Amino acid sequence: MELSTVPRHAPVHVGVMDLGSNSVRLVVAEVIPGMPPRVVAEEREPVRLGEAVFHTGMLSPAASERTLTALKRFASVARARNVARIHARGTCALREAEDRGAFLERVKAETGVEVHVLTGQEEARLIARGVLTGLPDVSGELILIDVGGGSVEVTRTREGTITDVASLKLGAVRLSEMFLRSDPPAPAEMELLRQHARTTLRNVVQFQQSPGGRGVGSAGTVNALMQLIQTNRDDELTLEDLQEKVEWLARMPLSRRRQVPQLESKRADIIVAGGLALIEVMKHVGVKSLTVTRRGLKEGLLLDAVESLGVALPSATEPERIRVDGAMMLARRFGVDEAHSTQVAALACSLFVGTRPIHRLGDDARSELEAAALVHDIGQYVAFDKHHRHGAYLLAHSTLPGFSDGARARMAAMVRYHRKRTPQRDDPEWMTLSKGDRDRVLYQSALLRVADALDRSHHHVVKDVTVEVGKKEVHIRLLTVGNAEMEVWAATEKADMFHDVFGRTLRISVEEARAPGARSREKARKRA
Repeated sequence: MELSTVPRHAPVHVGVMDLGSNSVRLVVAEVIPGMPPRVVAEEREPVRLGEAVFHTGMLSPAASERTLTALKRFASVARARNVARIHARGTCALREAEDRGAFLERVKAETGVEVHVLTGQEEARLIARGVLTGLPDVSGELILIDVGGGSVEVTRTREGTITDVASLKLGAVRLSEMFLRSDPPAPAEMELLRQHARTTLRNVVQFQQSPGGRGVGSAGTVNALMQLIQTNRDDELTLEDLQEKVEWLARMPLSRRRQVPQLESKRADIIVAGGLALIEVMKHVGVKSLTVTRRGLKEGLLLDAVESLGVALPSATEPERIRVDGAMMLARRFGVDEAHSTQVAALACSLFVGTRPIHRLGDDARSELEAAALVHDIGQYVAFDKHHRHGAYLLAHSTLPGFSDGARARMAAMVRYHRKRTPQRDDPEWMTLSKGDRDRVLYQSALLRVADALDRSHHHVVKDVTVEVGKKEVHIRLLTVGNAEMEVWAATEKADMFHDVFGRTLRISVEEARAPGARSREKARKRA
């Protein structure tokens, strides 16, 4: 069945395959019009398709067989998920393999999958699209650096729009085979690699980071190095930390690198070359640190595949919509009371804005609070009892477009503490947070508790909220339709955390909205 024959209102499954120089990947996603795609299956196999290609120009028989075996398995997974069409794309190794035609014919004959080989420019643009749609903020200038097995893609964007693209033959597999023959790598070999990278960069990349710009890193090498460094800076990889870690790895023989915790053993032989390439790219474009993301080419391919169905998706310049849609999709997946969650989110945002003179948190914190409010009851899918704990676990292990791993950890903590007791030192959700994040989450959780209480009946009687901040108290005025006694009682009961965090008592008053025509009837009675 072709996807074009499926009714627009019916959910369908689309699959994408990324045939990279180091690994091949499969992603299967459920597509429902009006919602972001939901990943339902994901596979990866480090087949090293680029093995020998970059110095012989030919695919090695062993790599071809490994890749074909993985693709057969991927095709079976896709069929089991009722995928109607697979969008498969090849990258650098297939671009440069002189015998790719025969290999791709064999892939089609044995799996039924037709592979299109991307140009370097196409690959860079798809990577940028996949990365941008997952970032919480795409404003200003961004320099995106993706270190693959065969190539490195460097892209500059302004306000979410791509302005410059460069594809460089500096991938980790390629450089390892070209330069690093000794074990451990000899200093002279590493210096030759650096000089080659610098020459390539000077000839190809004609742009640098502007003042105020930010760097973003993606793909396996970057994420592997981030795992090794493990900073407390919320997915930030600095050039200084990177240089120190790569030098440390380069002093080890391969046998020891394979035993390094947090480093995949099949990546140990290429991690030094990939790290050296990344360092030279960062120096050339003037990037001092990178925000690391797990998104990249496969997400860009998925977005292209979804749009081929005629399904409109929010662009990277609409990060707020991406975040809200993603949170709402997660909430629906676990069957929450959508009207209640939406009401709580609106109330939480109003309280956040009203109390900003105290907490002084930015819009990113407000966005996290809104999303956490939308999903705060997902734990009821497991059980009502302890649903705050269940919800925190589900959120921590889910994907939320537009939020970093650090943001998702903060939101999981908000869900954990939206009811029952306040944070304890040995709580898993609490232990993962830095001191700054803990202070932030205390404010957010206190506001979420009150917002949830203000819809205790689930009848949405509170129609508007105004907040007055004083030196000793915070006064919340509720405009209601109907009886709000339960909401006032619940908010008062849940105010302890608010008192402790904000250092002020909480006072709540109620004004009932008049029914339509009530004001004119009252005036008529007075005239009479």
